[in-house]
Amino acid sequence: MASISKNPCKFKLPDWFINSSAMSCNSLWQRDVSENIRQDTRALRLSSQLRTKWDNYHNTTRLADRLDMIEGYKDILEFARTMLDEEIEQLSSAKEAMEKQIQDMQVPEDCNIECLTIRDRRRGIDFAKDKAEIELRKEQDLLFESRKRLQRKVDEALKQLLQLQEARQMVLKDLQDKNETFEIDAQQYKLTKDCPGVSFKVNPTRIPDGTTTLKQWENFTKCNFQRAESEVKASQRLCNAIFATMKDVENSLDAQGRAADFALRQRTHEDELALDELKWRLKKTEEEIEEMINDLDKLELEMQSEAQMMKLAQTRLERRTYRPGADLCRDQPQYGLTDEVNQLNSSRNSLLYKQAECRHQLHALEATRNRLKEGVAIKENSLRIDTNCLELRKTRMNGSGRYEGLDEVNCAKLMAGHPTGDEAVCEATRLDKVPTYTKLDAIASACALENSPKKVVQ
Repeated sequence: MASISKNPCKFKLPDWFINSSAMSCNSLWQRDVSENIRQDTRALRLSSQLRTKWDNYHNTTRLADRLDMIEGYKDILEFARTMLDEEIEQLSSAKEAMEKQIQDMQVPEDCNIECLTIRDRRRGIDFAKDKAEIELRKEQDLLFESRKRLQRKVDEALKQLLQLQEARQMVLKDLQDKNETFEIDAQQYKLTKDCPGVSFKVNPTRIPDGTTTLKQWENFTKCNFQRAESEVKASQRLCNAIFATMKDVENSLDAQGRAADFALRQRTHEDELALDELKWRLKKTEEEIEEMINDLDKLELEMQSEAQMMKLAQTRLERRTYRPGADLCRDQPQYGLTDEVNQLNSSRNSLLYKQAECRHQLHALEATRNRLKEGVAIKENSLRIDTNCLELRKTRMNGSGRYEGLDEVNCAKLMAGHPTGDEAVCEATRLDKVPTYTKLDAIASACALENSPKKVVQ
């Protein structure tokens, strides 16, 4: 059977009012607290939203500025790479031109050696250290020194090319890093919260190893550009020095080639003069030998004639010794015949002495003729050798002294203390504009004749 239990103690009416008042106050307080929290939360939310928005905006702007900065440095590096590429190409071209000049020097070197070798075939007194050999030796030394100078410049160019390549590699590496950095920052600049791949990352605020400061980053690029610029300037100076050296070598070899050619032409002219002189002397000597032989023949005939007269006079004297008695006297015929025999003996002795003298002189003339013939052969050999040298230099080297464009030729003397044909050729060029080797040889010969010692023909 159910039963109803009653509260044994009833609250008092004041407690009821107190409880109601407490609940009302607590509710009011809780609402106030909640409202304050809501207001703070709303303010915090709005503040956080604004701060997040502005932070995102500022960082996006910073990324844009960073992209502009990277783009600027990329332009600088691109300019540096362009400079380096152009300078590498120019220096390579200069190096190739210099190597070609060294290679082209092989022709004059071979020609010079061959000329010296050919001239060593001279014989006798003509195997002398003349002006032509001195100039050829100078040309040989100049070719050797010029090759060494050009080779040193080639080595310097090769070393500078390595420096340029190294600077270019540094610029390319920096430019590659800048391109990758630009792509990364460009992606971050375009990235939004709605893009795929946006997620929480582990310790994103960490500082990776090898991180540099902005100043170090700027200095690194500036150093690369400054090094590239300095290497380009050094390469430009080297290129100027290379071209100056090449031109100086070309001018020196051309001047020395002209001097050697002129010395050979002058020597050829001297050989021709000496050969003509020896041929003339040989002709006169042969004529003298012929006259001497004729005189010896006449002398022999005269001696034979006087021998007959001697026989006649002696026979007369001998037969008159057989006169009988008192008729064997020393009369006028006896004295006359005796004087005739003595005179014939004296004449015979004089003729014999003169015959011996003529024969001795004939032998001397024949020896002189042989020496003259040998001298003519030597001179002809020397003339042929020097002519071959000139033809060789003209054929292989197109003439060491190329006289085209003589309006620009400096007409200073090629050899100190000696007249040169080039001065006269310059004057001739101003007159008829057609300088030729024939004209040059004629003028050179005239110069040599004017300055050669005068020979007296006996």
